[in-house]
Amino acid sequence: MAMLLGRKEEVPMVVAGDRYQGLDRRDGIGATPTSHELRHAAILIALAVVWIGAGLVAANAIALRDAATLASRMIAASGTLGLVAGGTALLRWRLNGTAPAWWSGCALLLIGAAVLATASPEIPRWEATTVTAAAFTVALLLFVKSLYTPDVDASIPFLKAALFTTIALVITFVGSIAITNAGYSMILELAIAAGYASCALLFIQNRHEKSDLIWLAPCLIALGSASLISALLDTGLGFLGYTTFLCFALSSATVGEIWSVTTIAAANRSTARDAQLDHAQAEERLQHVEEARAKQLHEARSSVTAIAGGMRMLVDVQADSRISSAVAAELDRLNELLTRGNSHVDHMIGRFALAECLTPVLELCAAAGWQVSWNLDSEALVYGRPAGVAQIIHGLISNARRHAVGSPVAVRTYVNGERLHVVVEDRGPGIPQAERERIFDPGVRLSKVADGDGLGLAIAREIANEMLAELWVEPRTGGGTSFVLALKQSVASTRHDAELPLWRAAT
Repeated sequence: MAMLLGRKEEVPMVVAGDRYQGLDRRDGIGATPTSHELRHAAILIALAVVWIGAGLVAANAIALRDAATLASRMIAASGTLGLVAGGTALLRWRLNGTAPAWWSGCALLLIGAAVLATASPEIPRWEATTVTAAAFTVALLLFVKSLYTPDVDASIPFLKAALFTTIALVITFVGSIAITNAGYSMILELAIAAGYASCALLFIQNRHEKSDLIWLAPCLIALGSASLISALLDTGLGFLGYTTFLCFALSSATVGEIWSVTTIAAANRSTARDAQLDHAQAEERLQHVEEARAKQLHEARSSVTAIAGGMRMLVDVQADSRISSAVAAELDRLNELLTRGNSHVDHMIGRFALAECLTPVLELCAAAGWQVSWNLDSEALVYGRPAGVAQIIHGLISNARRHAVGSPVAVRTYVNGERLHVVVEDRGPGIPQAERERIFDPGVRLSKVADGDGLGLAIAREIANEMLAELWVEPRTGGGTSFVLALKQSVASTRHDAELPLWRAAT
């Protein structure tokens, strides 16, 4: 069937050197329409001419009544094929959004419905001619529309198309009745045949722009031949010829559309398989990365544990071991981060002494030469994760050093209701009121001079939210900036009370 429809695959042309290496256009785009399409069109036209000649010579070979009875089932089958072809074309339009398939599908549905409506041999000849002439005329307009519409048209006006089709049907039906009553039905059918032949020629000349409509040329030629035979032969043989060519036309459309949908389905399956394969390969690569990351974390944890053990030995042998203790505490915090894989989500939080959590961090900052002072409530017990609170405060101090250059940084605590507020404040330029919430968005940097990627404050707020805490910024009295971390305070009399509740951080 593909040979009959004139389908030709274009193959890449391999040329040595720097010559053109694209598609072989010698019998492709730009070639004159003298090969497959015209050859098949000529065969169909020749068959129609032979049929007409045989009908003229043997006009009474088959009685009109006998031919009508014989061909009624073929007409019903042809109408059914037209509906199937039209529905399949609309399905193809739905699958890949090809606009020409919408218009050609509507044309085939219209022809199929008209043919089915006139399939009964009880219908008078002039009524059948009127209905089919109107349907063929409007379908011809829709076929022309399918030739000149873009391949992709996301704005098909459905209501306008339905209104246009309805108005065109009414006009052509009234015109067909007038022409038939005037005795010019032959001229009407000859005009329809000429219209379909012209449309077929237009498609043949532009066949490479509408490669998905490979069935259209033989369908148009066969429909035109059916109208031509019906116009010239008012005999039983003419009626059988009309039926035969009509059946061939709609059969070629059905086969072509089913073939196109099958091709699209195969392509979609291939795409799905490729996507599934890519997904599997991505998961495999991710698994390799996770395994490598797990090995690196294991080695890092081992190294940190060894360093922490050495620092504790220094604490035991040195008289002034505050710095060593702070380093050991920070190594413990780093070990906890490595153990959790830098994930702060869904880890148990509980009560701890704030001063014991923050003092090692602050002492190390001071030992590094940072201008940091602190005043912490040594008895305060708060809820959260010690490592998370230490990470937030260290990040806020580092942020103040970058954006408030030369300014001392103070860390203090105070109680406000059921919350213990930890404040990190500086004497820098301050933050405009309009930016005080936006700075917590990922990637936001107010200063283009200072280093950073704009993620520190976003991460700090995320950690605070996971611990059911709050983090915000406000202006400092006398100038500067104050970052406030509000932690839920514990009011129990003993820190080691095992009955205190624990809860999970909100995700």
